[in-house]
Amino acid sequence: LTLYEYDVTSKHLINPTVILNEAVVDSSILKFNNIYYIFTTKYSLDFCGGAHDIHIYKSENITGPYQLHQTIALDAPIARGAGSIIQEEENIYIPTQNCQERYGQQVVLQQLCFNNSKFHIKEISRISPLSPYNKGCHTYNQLGEFAVIDGYKYKYGKIAELISIIYKLLIK
Repeated sequence: LTLYEYDVTSKHLINPTVILNEAVVDSSILKFNNIYYIFTTKYSLDFCGGAHDIHIYKSENITGPYQLHQTIALDAPIARGAGSIIQEEENIYIPTQNCQERYGQQVVLQQLCFNNSKFHIKEISRISPLSPYNKGCHTYNQLGEFAVIDGYKYKYGKIAELISIIYKLLIK
């Protein structure tokens, strides 16, 4: 996992710093009680293979070093990140992907709670995609009263859907 700075003048990413030397995907950083936490899932070839566990790393500095703080094991594949962590007053939310049937099926909004130096999560709601992009959504970002949600559809209809089903059968 690499952290970059954005140079506004040149409009380029600069100063790449490896902050976590592991294969992870869809990571988010939260600064909480003056500690930096990375929420992430392990990389898997089938997109959602590691989506049952949220791995949380912590550091006193944004550039590390990071140590594993805890792992939250979930009963369903709903751990893979789906956007930036949202802080609203005293509440903290983490959007994750529901990968139960396929990658990016829905966004699951989960509340983060912190008790006895450990994080706990509680599902708040699920965001399903709307037509015409009704095959899935895997990103939710919020800034104030605005939200960005993506959705997807099969460009070639039933043929693409059939290819998707065959692909799923082959990787199992």
